[in-house]
Amino acid sequence: MTFVQFAQSIWPGWSTSIKFPPKDGLDDPRWITSVWDSTERGSVYGVYWCNSALAKLLPATAKRYKFDDDNLHPFTKKLGLNPAENFDNIKAAQLQATRDAWIAAIQEHFGQYSPTNELPKLSPETATEYVLLTSGAIHPWMENEVRRYLVRQNQKKLIEANEPKMPVEMSSNPNWPNTQVIHARSGEWTARQQAEQEEKEKNIQYWLDLYYAEDGRWTSVYEIHATDAQEDIDIAMQKISALQKIIEKQNALIRKAGHVVRKNKQHEASMRASRKIGRPEKSIARQNVAIRFTTQWVLSLQKELNVNSCAQLEELILGSNQRNWRRWLNGEAVPTHKTLSNLLNEEITSGPNQYIGKPLIQVQTTPAAGDLLKLVSQLNGSAGK
Repeated sequence: MTFVQFAQSIWPGWSTSIKFPPKDGLDDPRWITSVWDSTERGSVYGVYWCNSALAKLLPATAKRYKFDDDNLHPFTKKLGLNPAENFDNIKAAQLQATRDAWIAAIQEHFGQYSPTNELPKLSPETATEYVLLTSGAIHPWMENEVRRYLVRQNQKKLIEANEPKMPVEMSSNPNWPNTQVIHARSGEWTARQQAEQEEKEKNIQYWLDLYYAEDGRWTSVYEIHATDAQEDIDIAMQKISALQKIIEKQNALIRKAGHVVRKNKQHEASMRASRKIGRPEKSIARQNVAIRFTTQWVLSLQKELNVNSCAQLEELILGSNQRNWRRWLNGEAVPTHKTLSNLLNEEITSGPNQYIGKPLIQVQTTPAAGDLLKLVSQLNGSAGK
């Protein structure tokens, strides 16, 4: 059966509903990411088949379709219709479902091949249509259906525009003040519409959709607003439940991590009982290098400032200490990063004229004071002052 033959034989019915986050999707990452978003509003377009005889021959996955409006809108626009118009989206959903159902039937037909049977073949026309539709192109029959749909919509608008305007009827119910009363009106059915209706009534899904729709009948705009508010509350409760599960999961991870940390600290304490838990081991190699360059720096500093003793260095540099200079010079200790950083900012009070009144860091030494500061910052536990 070609696509055109199939499309002319199958009659798509439709239904719409408000889109909610699925209640059974709490573990779905895509749903979880929407938990932080504002309340989701949208529509879902359902398509089922009124021609039950042909629908029975379709694969199980092609007997009914549901399209999210976010996914459907690009196709609606591709057809030249307006995604903002509900009936345009319904028409797009019917055409997409018709296309998808025919493709599914063709694919299932080929999937039934076995070595005892010959490989089924498609007629040239059917094969051409299959390639066209599976490539994402719009079939000429679909384009023609869109044109006919637009003609009917335009005619409907002209008829409505020429119909006499009925006077506005306000509700007399004191429970719904200032509310307009709307009466449902429908014209006579054509023979085809009557036949389609009779086919619909043979399908239980029609009655399920009908009863679902009847549950949504409104008596007032206030009732609509109240129902919308309740739907928002229901979605919020779902999100609260999902967030609570996330919190419980993260708390469990925190408790587990805390247990691992405590265990590792106890293990480290047993290995390094004489040292503070968590303090890294000193590097002897780094310490020796730092001692060597610290001694070299003190000697270079004495030469540049023209002094011969640690006591004279103390006199020249504010905030310095003779004891520290002596220990650094003799290789008994290395300055900490904080001590050296503060010392390099101290002012030189006497000595060569070019340095008087300037910070110690500006004295030209070998190694440079800044390089020595970087070196001591790399030590794991410096040896005091």
